[in-house]
Amino acid sequence: MLTLPQTRRRWSLVVFILLGAVLQWRPTSVPPAWWQRGWPRQRVDSVAAAELLSQLAVVLMPKTPIEELVRSFPSPEGWSGNYLEPDLVAFGVLKDPDAALFVEYDGDVDHAKRESKTKDQKNQALLEYGPPGSCVLRINHRHSSPLKDQVLEIRVCPWQPRNTSSLQSALEDTLTQTFRALGQVLSPKAAKRLGRQANRSSVRLSAEAEKFVERTIALIKLLRPVTSRTPAMEWLSDLGLSKAQVLKTITRVPRILGCDVEKKLKPTAKWLLKMGLTRAQVAKVVAVFPSILDCSIEQNLEPTVQWLSNMGLTKTQVAKAIAVFPPILVSSIEQKLRPTVQWLLNMGLSKTQAARVIATQPRILGFSIEQSLRPTVRCFFEIGLSTDQVAKAIAVFPAILGYSIEQNLKPTIQWFCNMGLSKAQIAKVIATFPSILGLSINQNLKPTADWLSNMGLSKAQVAKVMATYPQAFGYSIQDNLKPTVQWFLNLGLSKTQISKVIAAKPQALGYSVQQNLKPTVQWLLDIGLGQDQVVKAIATCPQILGLNIEKNLKPKQALLEAAIEATDAADLISRFPQIFSYSYQRLSSRLRFLSEINETQMLASAMSYTEDGFSKRFHVREPMWWQRGWPRQRFGTVAEAALLSKLAEVLMPKKQKQELFRSFPSPDGLDEEYLEPDLVVYGLLKDPDAALFVEYDGDVDRAKRKSKTKDQKNQALLKYGPPGSCVLRISHTHSSPLKDQVLEIRVCPWQPRNTSSLQSTLSDTLTQTSQGLEQVLSSIVAKRLSRRASKLSMRLSRSVEKLGKAQIVERITSSSHKLGCNCKQNLKPIVQWLVDMGLTEQQVANVIAKFPRVLRFSIDQNLKPTVQWLLDIGLGQDQVVKAIVTYPRILCLSIEKNLKPKQTLLEAAIEATECADLISRFPRIFSYSYQRLSSRLRVLAERNETHRLPRLVYAMTCTEDGFKKHFEHSSG
Repeated sequence: MLTLPQTRRRWSLVVFILLGAVLQWRPTSVPPAWWQRGWPRQRVDSVAAAELLSQLAVVLMPKTPIEELVRSFPSPEGWSGNYLEPDLVAFGVLKDPDAALFVEYDGDVDHAKRESKTKDQKNQALLEYGPPGSCVLRINHRHSSPLKDQVLEIRVCPWQPRNTSSLQSALEDTLTQTFRALGQVLSPKAAKRLGRQANRSSVRLSAEAEKFVERTIALIKLLRPVTSRTPAMEWLSDLGLSKAQVLKTITRVPRILGCDVEKKLKPTAKWLLKMGLTRAQVAKVVAVFPSILDCSIEQNLEPTVQWLSNMGLTKTQVAKAIAVFPPILVSSIEQKLRPTVQWLLNMGLSKTQAARVIATQPRILGFSIEQSLRPTVRCFFEIGLSTDQVAKAIAVFPAILGYSIEQNLKPTIQWFCNMGLSKAQIAKVIATFPSILGLSINQNLKPTADWLSNMGLSKAQVAKVMATYPQAFGYSIQDNLKPTVQWFLNLGLSKTQISKVIAAKPQALGYSVQQNLKPTVQWLLDIGLGQDQVVKAIATCPQILGLNIEKNLKPKQALLEAAIEATDAADLISRFPQIFSYSYQRLSSRLRFLSEINETQMLASAMSYTEDGFSKRFHVREPMWWQRGWPRQRFGTVAEAALLSKLAEVLMPKKQKQELFRSFPSPDGLDEEYLEPDLVVYGLLKDPDAALFVEYDGDVDRAKRKSKTKDQKNQALLKYGPPGSCVLRISHTHSSPLKDQVLEIRVCPWQPRNTSSLQSTLSDTLTQTSQGLEQVLSSIVAKRLSRRASKLSMRLSRSVEKLGKAQIVERITSSSHKLGCNCKQNLKPIVQWLVDMGLTEQQVANVIAKFPRVLRFSIDQNLKPTVQWLLDIGLGQDQVVKAIVTYPRILCLSIEKNLKPKQTLLEAAIEATECADLISRFPRIFSYSYQRLSSRLRVLAERNETHRLPRLVYAMTCTEDGFKKHFEHSSG
């Protein structure tokens, strides 16, 4: 039995033998990426294989050490072994210089017994790993077959071991058959080398190959005495490693033989078990990455695990990461792990997303940023993906970072182009379904495209399916697509109808027959549709198959049956199944209106109209609640008539103003004989039948005459109006946001019979109304009110822009008693203060025109504190002036209740300097509600767009629908 010193001397000699030739090698060209992912495995399974394959290696790649051609590679998906190990591999010998030529020797009986996979399986795994154009050459002593599916088998006569003439004959036969069979795919240089050697009268054997054989024999002899004697090897076997794995482990890390089992090996295995790995996983980790047994637990393993935990990975996720990619434990935190994570964060991923990427695909931490990650991302940018889309794709499917650009990405993208997809569509496909890049062209994409074509879809329709629903190309044809189509056929649809369904709604291919399709069809049958009607409905509107029965179909069908007969409802659904694609609110309001005018038979055509089109086509008669009222021939006050009559012209320009000042029958519970809103309109809210009641609370005398409190009247008005109605209250004292369908706004008093003053108040009223009722106003009306308010504001600015400071003071002084201001104490000092702040006379005129209430504020209690606060948060003097000129209302906003809370929100999302710049350029941001600012900042932060100030400004100015369209729903 060998002693421990003898064992160490033997393994020192092994290392010396193996490294002798490798250290002399200098690469003559840059190897392809697939080659670089492999490593020399430092062993050949038999002397016979070493004799023939070493001579063949010299002919194929004469400038590369033979040891480099005997390589192992990472195991591809579907290959159960830890590694993929061809007997010999070369590059640069085929017409595509990056393609691989894999050589397998099947002549040795022992070799065949050791193969855990059949030849066909290994052929497939080798070709899947290699780039397109690769080939497999199999050498045996029994049979041969011509080149087929990139695989060639040749038969050579056995040779006598260590017999030069016998080996020469076998090598000559191998070269001749290889040259003849692969002549069309060999590169010119390789073909010339093989042809020259094959045509010689006597093939010359390489001395370098003979040295390789000697080293192989020496290695085999050295390994045999120790394969079953050392404690380390016995412990590895007990751990669960096979005999071949034990041999491979000690070959890769010879130092293990000298490790103390009790003090070194067992503690490491115990630590891995404690981390949550199973015993089988520990055995696999050791077999795949034996170097882990040579690492310090305290200095290497535990710090890495702690770092992963700090990243946000759970203990289970850490265990999974170690089991999948054990080299993660020995990677440098500062030089490898932290820079990779920081790169992910810089790409736009959140820390949570980065942690999920590591947990899902830990191998990413082993990729080079410069040579792998950045080039892959650059490829996506070149396709047309935005930074946000790339970040989302990585977060959803991190495996894309490991795909080869040349072998995976470019061929797949080129296939998309050949299918007819535009560059923008390809970008959308990858952003929507990034895992499509991992699908094989020959095994997944092309067969699915061919199957769709056989279903009757044109090439353009197949391209459209891919562009709109790329997930379909990830489904199994046998297990998913064909059963779904067969179900449609059994239901009664023809093949032509099915092709139209797929073209119109490819998502139907992804619906579960048991959970989606059958229940929906059964529900349609249950509500009274016949089998033929169901088929017609699906063929006309396949989208119906994706709608939720409880949340969509049933509620809308109940609406229909409440308005029309059940049989008529079933007939309508069979003829116009698109009715279920409209919102419940739209269906409800239009159905109610058509019922009132006895035109429910027009429902199908009425649903397709826009809001404006529906109003023009069907609103020839007023709603029933409106018709029950009558115009009243009196107004409360002159002030009320002045403002509300102007407001009436804007709200319903095609209606006579007198019609909008109406009285209605008193509802139950109201003591008054009539219900009299100050102003009432319809057709402005999202429900066109809903009422907007306007109440003017600004006149003190009028308030005293009221017999009911505001809350009581609000309740009575909303009770009388149809669902969805609102009350707008206008006052000069306070305001409150929309709550329980009631909005209160505060406007400045205006000078009676003064056009400019009234226009200013009207502009203010329209602005606040459009903002306060944004969620309930129809989009057309909201735009109209905003547009009218802007025009009024511009008209007022032009009317005063020519006034100088003296004229401003004179003009305001002449009417100061009407504003309740003292000229000496208030007006002149404020104008002078604005000038002293740095505003020009024209800017002062614009400020007063936009916001005359500024003249009523105290310089010391209101204006100066606000300006000082703006300076304190980082605005310069010029920026403060710009903010006041742009949005003078900022001077009247409460610092504690408005400015500070919103500024805190902004600084939590963007840098303080950017925050100050934003406020100076867009001070109107303080006019939006805290809730709106908070919610939209949160959405922008998730999209990593808060640093783009123009984007932030645009987001705040969007309506709710516009914001959802451009920001919340644009990731796809």
